[in-house]
Amino acid sequence: MINPKIGGFFPMDKQGNILNPTGIDLVSKALLPLLDEITRLYKEYESDNLHSLWLRGSTPRGFYVEEYSDIDVFALVYSPDICWEKAKWAKKAEKIIQTNFDLVPEIEWAVSSWYSDFYKKNPRLSFYLKTQSLLLLGNDIRVNLPNFKVSAEIKMNLTWLTEDVSAFMKIENPTDAEIYTILKLVIRSAFESIMEKERRYTPDLYWCAEAFGRHCPSGKKPVFELLKAVGIKNNNIFYLKENIGKVIKLII
Repeated sequence: MINPKIGGFFPMDKQGNILNPTGIDLVSKALLPLLDEITRLYKEYESDNLHSLWLRGSTPRGFYVEEYSDIDVFALVYSPDICWEKAKWAKKAEKIIQTNFDLVPEIEWAVSSWYSDFYKKNPRLSFYLKTQSLLLLGNDIRVNLPNFKVSAEIKMNLTWLTEDVSAFMKIENPTDAEIYTILKLVIRSAFESIMEKERRYTPDLYWCAEAFGRHCPSGKKPVFELLKAVGIKNNNIFYLKENIGKVIKLII
């Protein structure tokens, strides 16, 4: 069973700026050959279009768990007007990876446009770059991005909550992937609703649920029920939606 207490709260400096806790030395050595191949494939398929390649999520923070964690890789590319899309060549790359590696985790294979005024054009991705992404290849734009503090500006999940939950509730038999996505969204949104009271930041699900439960005791049980359902197959969809509804009422 996966230890649910993966991760923790991000470090901050004396001014309250959220610090980036990633490092190549924190990445599991077993993943390095896979990351090398992923890098090679991005270079092959994007060629001169590739500005930089990044690894985000729990893996570059030292919390990779085999058969559980994803490999969240994304590239900034010179092609304009691309806002976080799956690479067109992703299926080809996946076949190559699956041929050469055993127990391959899910890989994101994302691309997004680079801009000289990046923060102005893409403040959401600027936050993730600055605070929780590790440069694998190319030009490091983080020095040109502003610092981020715990504030309404970084409530990234709450922005999409109502629309995405409404769509999910209409799905009679959601896939495991759809369930996983909505559970992460709801749990992180719950945390964002009390984040300024907590005065700390984390994207990690256990710590999001734990903090929400402390600040909103009536939401502790339903949010932990959602946490228990993360990564579990054959969930009781009715019970799941019931607990999602309970949490939503407390944060909207």
